[in-house]
Amino acid sequence: MESALGFLVSELSYLKDNHQRVPNWVSEGEKTLDEIQPQTASNQSAIQDLQERIWMMAEREEDADGHARRSNMQILEILEGQEDNDPLKSLETWFRSFVPALDLTSFFSLEQAHRFPDAVPHQRPCLI
Repeated sequence: MESALGFLVSELSYLKDNHQRVPNWVSEGEKTLDEIQPQTASNQSAIQDLQERIWMMAEREEDADGHARRSNMQILEILEGQEDNDPLKSLETWFRSFVPALDLTSFFSLEQAHRFPDAVPHQRPCLI
């Protein structure tokens, strides 16, 4: 019986010590929260700035993509197989056949030619 009472007394002493520490823990937690709040506001501001930058970069990328597409030329109704496995050379020959005396390469240059990977259902495959 004495050992049980001794155990209870030690447990009560332990609880009393911890109970006295609770206000210290609360004040430490409040202090930590006070330190974190300005950082949180700063982080939210930085996140908003980054979101605006991402939006602006996405718009620029879309503009650049549109500009690149405007520089392309799409030629329809060239039957498949007419390019003889070299679409670029075939297009140069095809352009020269329009006006043989005029050097079309002085007006523009062909850098790349290829077929669309998948044609729109109502169109035939085409070279660009």
